[in-house]
Amino acid sequence: MKIEFLLKEGEEILHTAKISKVAIAAIWISIPLAVLIFYFPALLGLIRGTLWGNVLFGEGFSTVLGVLLIILVVVLSPLIFAYVIFAIVYSRRNRAYALVVTNYRVIGKTSKQELAIRYEEIVNVHLGRSILGKLCSYGDLTLQGERGNITVKNIKDAEEIRRMILEKADIN
Repeated sequence: MKIEFLLKEGEEILHTAKISKVAIAAIWISIPLAVLIFYFPALLGLIRGTLWGNVLFGEGFSTVLGVLLIILVVVLSPLIFAYVIFAIVYSRRNRAYALVVTNYRVIGKTSKQELAIRYEEIVNVHLGRSILGKLCSYGDLTLQGERGNITVKNIKDAEEIRRMILEKADIN
């Protein structure tokens, strides 16, 4: 995020938070995993059930299995497509997130809003993390100020940045 034009005279950037690539990668890695775990076995089961079901278990078994697997494949196909669309939107939104800590204030930007909060206006800094966020050291920072709140998601080293902001704002 280019914020040099927003800086006041004498204001310096102390830290520019980066968006965690692990958070974005987790979304994209889960798509092929879902396909491998659910979709391909269903397709293979459909093929095997209809070809070998008659021989091994009689005609009735393969018909019931075939219908169930067709329903499974028909349901999973749109879900996987919807998840790919979600991942694209999620990735694009995360690229718009930024958090910059200066010596006078904190500037947060999301895809929908931008907010600069001076340290004396900061009421609280909340850190939210998932299990993967705890393992990979990223999280969502919510800055609560007197004039508004902003949540910047998937910040790398979020706990360290939170401590830095709390120290500058003199909040215990």
